[in-house]
Amino acid sequence: MEELTKRVEKLEKENRRLKVISFLVLFMLSVVLFMGATKWNKEILTESLKVVDKNGSTRIEVSTDVEGTKIPAIAFYDSKGETKLMMAVAEDETPMIALCDSKGEKTLAMSVPENGAPSIDFFNSEWKTKLTISSTITPMRYRHYCVRFGKLR
Repeated sequence: MEELTKRVEKLEKENRRLKVISFLVLFMLSVVLFMGATKWNKEILTESLKVVDKNGSTRIEVSTDVEGTKIPAIAFYDSKGETKLMMAVAEDETPMIALCDSKGEKTLAMSVPENGAPSIDFFNSEWKTKLTISSTITPMRYRHYCVRFGKLR
């Protein structure tokens, strides 16, 4: 019986020790978490961000230098890696959206240049402008122009 009492006392002592150690570990973890929460930076700073699919192919790229263009852009790619859509700010600060064909060639671009006249450009396979639709805004009314092969129609 005496041996049983000693064993129970030993177990109770170990149990108290484990409770104290568990409390201290839990306390330290909560302190670390709360200290880290106060220093949490809500901003990610990077020059490039790539979103890849399960095969590792880049599907979306947000960069200050997409495809070596030196302009900030967001590019969307198909499963073959061909550009399908690009939103960018050109070197002359013109915002644009470009749509591409199955080969990744730009076929249509929408932009608003510095003069404020929005335009839509259609390109052929050699990247030559086939058709430009542009609108200039005047205080009185909108004037619409359709330019085909560089000539006003």
